[in-house]
Amino acid sequence: MTGLDRSDDDDPVSEDDGVIRAEFDWSSRAPSRAVVETVAIAENAEPTAIEPLYDSVDPDALDALVRSNGRNPKNGDVTVTFTLDGCKVQVRSDGVVIVHPVATRP
Repeated sequence: MTGLDRSDDDDPVSEDDGVIRAEFDWSSRAPSRAVVETVAIAENAEPTAIEPLYDSVDPDALDALVRSNGRNPKNGDVTVTFTLDGCKVQVRSDGVVIVHPVATRP
């Protein structure tokens, strides 16, 4: 995936019961960037308006850990879960980011 342009016919971002699931190619998009973009969609906000990622997790460590399975990244055998801006975030080595909104904003 090259971005979160939701106008594409084969939209890599899906929503189900408020849960956002997005698929990325880690060779062209850093996992840390993908997390920020996906949480921003879940929160209906600009990426700069959400809590900084580094308040929850080290972005460089996240990128290195999720990309560490370079031999067979489609297995999804590395999963990192944390909370960012009131959302539960799962990042998998197979390129999937899942965001579960936890808190309701006024």
